[in-house]
Amino acid sequence: MARNNSRRSARNDENVVRYQKPIRINIGLIVFSLIFIYMLVNIIIYMGRDKIAIYEVSKLSIADDNTVRGLALREETVYSAGRAGYINFLYQEGSQVYKNSPVYTVDESGSVYNILSASEGNVVLSDTDIDKVRASIKTFQNSYSSDHYEKLTNLQYDLSSDIMDITNAAMMDRLEEILGDSANTTVFSQVRSTSSGIISYTIDGMEDLKLENLKKSDFDSSDYASKVQNTRTAELVGLGDSVYKLSKSENWQIVIPLTKDQQERLTDVKTISITFMKDHVDAKASVELTEIEGSPYAILSLSRFMVRYVNDRYLDIELHLNQVTGLKIPVTALTTKDFYVVPNDYYVTDEGTGATGVYVQTYSEEQKAVVKEFVDMDIYMKDEENFYIAAAAIEGGTVLLPTDDAETTDSFVLAEKAALTGVFNVNKGYYIFRQVEVLYQNEEYCIVAENTPYGLSAYDHIVADATGAVEDAVIY
Repeated sequence: MARNNSRRSARNDENVVRYQKPIRINIGLIVFSLIFIYMLVNIIIYMGRDKIAIYEVSKLSIADDNTVRGLALREETVYSAGRAGYINFLYQEGSQVYKNSPVYTVDESGSVYNILSASEGNVVLSDTDIDKVRASIKTFQNSYSSDHYEKLTNLQYDLSSDIMDITNAAMMDRLEEILGDSANTTVFSQVRSTSSGIISYTIDGMEDLKLENLKKSDFDSSDYASKVQNTRTAELVGLGDSVYKLSKSENWQIVIPLTKDQQERLTDVKTISITFMKDHVDAKASVELTEIEGSPYAILSLSRFMVRYVNDRYLDIELHLNQVTGLKIPVTALTTKDFYVVPNDYYVTDEGTGATGVYVQTYSEEQKAVVKEFVDMDIYMKDEENFYIAAAAIEGGTVLLPTDDAETTDSFVLAEKAALTGVFNVNKGYYIFRQVEVLYQNEEYCIVAENTPYGLSAYDHIVADATGAVEDAVIY
């Protein structure tokens, strides 16, 4: 019985077929793997490719600034006291003084001096005075912008001038009241100006300096502070003491020492822009070169701002040399390209398409005749006489005609070449050569002319380094 069961079991085992599991394809895994491989290949290609730096063109105004210290010369006269006593000045510093107007008073006893001193802070503004101050502020508001912050200094100057005029008028009115009292006339006198000018109470002993007698030592400002005397701080004056000075003309000069390089740059310059470093005011001055004791100097002549700097003998100024305004680009972006130079008579516009190019004359083997055809051609630069086409776009020796019906005697053969400086514009995603006119250049960047035909404009995008760039190639 057991033997039969064993045989039956063996037969059953022979009839058993092993089940084969079906192959399951994971579509998601395959797609992910393909994407991963694609990204990996592109990363490897990107890592092995030279990186392209794109630069956005910006507008810039620059100048080779040179800071120098100059010596100011004016038409100045110092006036001395004709008698001793307590002095009271009737004009604020920097005020305009007219001939025969009272400038100061001298009081031997000091009684009138005390009266005038006490009244200095008791000036009452009239409606006219207030309107004058408001007018100055209104003018400032209408002309002010954040690009011209220096106008804030102009406002301060204008308001100070208005206050000076108001104070002087009040002082003169008070003086007339005092002079009406006969008791004061015996110990009190007023001194009138013998000429007109801008009054100053800063005396430095250099008022007699003239261009013809300047020495190198006059430009040494190291001990200048010890020479300056402010006469307004003195209450008592002695006979013959310096009291005030008048600058009698708005025309004045600033004499500056020059380096050899500055002298060369100013040789043919007639007018120069300068900036006063004291308050960053810009001005223009005429230039005249001279020598003092064998060294180069320049005389800067001005007709403005004398009043503003009437108390300054030495002034630090910036000379704006090579001042240019244009588009800033890195020097590495510059490249050169060869072009054929073609007279403007051969620059034509196709009447059918409006495209610009040239008429080319060739010989057709099929027709056994001369064939004239229009060829669309990019123009890279055009001046008054010639235009320029890329040498790589057309073969040398090609014959051009001014019109499609011109005679062969009017033909022009491409031969003369010229190299133009330019950059590669990438606004459209591929390299396009654009000719530029360099106005200024240093080791790092240059300034090129803005909005030139066939050139660049602000915010254009260019290749920061033109090395290896190929025109018309697509940027990856």
